[in-house]
Amino acid sequence: MSIEHLKDLDDLIKESMSHISNEQLLKLAKKNNSSKFIGPIDSSEDINNILMARKFLKPSSFYGHMYGENISTAWNIRPSEGMDVFETDSNGILKNSINSEDAILRIQKAKTNNTPIFYIFGGSTIMSLGSGIPNFSIPSLIEKISKKRYQKEIVCVNFGLGGTSSKEAFNLMIYKAFRLAKPTSVIFYDGWNCISYLAKMHVLKNNSGKDNKFTFFDGENIRNVEHNIILNSSYDLFWILTRALKLFLANTFSIISNLIKLKIISKIFNVLQGKFFSLKTTNINNTIQSKLKDCGETEIKNMIPNLVSEYIDIHKYAHEICKGQKIDFYWIFQPLVFYGEKKLSEKELFWKKIGLSSIQPRFYENFYRELKNKLFNDSEKYDFTDLTNVFDDVKEQTYIDSGHLNKFGNLIVASKITDIIINKK
Repeated sequence: MSIEHLKDLDDLIKESMSHISNEQLLKLAKKNNSSKFIGPIDSSEDINNILMARKFLKPSSFYGHMYGENISTAWNIRPSEGMDVFETDSNGILKNSINSEDAILRIQKAKTNNTPIFYIFGGSTIMSLGSGIPNFSIPSLIEKISKKRYQKEIVCVNFGLGGTSSKEAFNLMIYKAFRLAKPTSVIFYDGWNCISYLAKMHVLKNNSGKDNKFTFFDGENIRNVEHNIILNSSYDLFWILTRALKLFLANTFSIISNLIKLKIISKIFNVLQGKFFSLKTTNINNTIQSKLKDCGETEIKNMIPNLVSEYIDIHKYAHEICKGQKIDFYWIFQPLVFYGEKKLSEKELFWKKIGLSSIQPRFYENFYRELKNKLFNDSEKYDFTDLTNVFDDVKEQTYIDSGHLNKFGNLIVASKITDIIINKK
């Protein structure tokens, strides 16, 4: 898929190449009529930033987090790539454009007009990290491309939940999406977080019992384990006092920063906070990352078959549930810098080398190889589509790290997905 294959989308190509400054994005986020703008959020451990972020990302031991209702914000998680504006509706569902109607209203109108309804699930890539504005999220673009290329109106509801895998998507589908309304079709767009989290859970399972605060049970994910650690620490006086001291210092730093009103002071405090008094409730992720970094080729190859089997099972169950409800199911395996034959830009080559936002590259390479072997004769059975080669003839930059896409990358992926779902009908 290249620019030449997108000739019918000239206006979207032009828009995808345009730059929107952070100042413009902030103004856009503040203009929302039906949502409360909570301010910009970054990845610092400043206590005010964390408390503000929790209005948008409500903590959940089951999902990791869920979105707040009627919230507007601008994320600054990738400062070099610019901010991303997000807006949620009254059900905590991401909107496809600024000031669009709530998902439930769009669904009700679609049912009245017999318009196909697609629910799309995924992590932060579907959430639209990297797109700048919700209008260039993959779900939003699928709607636009369907209308422009095929003259078909569809509704594509964005159930992307940043930082989650297909396991959370499966639960979200059952416990929230299907209770909202029955769709025509379901799309799972995933692979990146699934590989990372399945590998992390494998390490945790093999190391359980070595720490009496650590408990792990089948079916749990990283967030559940973190919650278990906190519960197991609730009667540990040292842990509680340490936590109280960190919170005291964080609030003290915040008060001093607000009084002095110098950005450099705030930055210094944030560095000190993150290095010596981290507010993270556990250091479990750093511990796992270190163990995964040290895994050798043989150890990786030994664990991969089980990880792939679990990954396939999740989609098999989702497929069967949808089939039983007469809902079409699409399983889309997402592209990463580690796959395909794309001529990577200098930045993309760097991200591939260091594995930005990823575990070590060999996990992804071995996982993909095993997945293709296991699905060799069953890809059609599970409606599986492999998008790892979607950027092979694209020279332009499409990634902003190991897997998140920019606006142009989203456009190419959305174009491919639209062709798949429309041509099946």
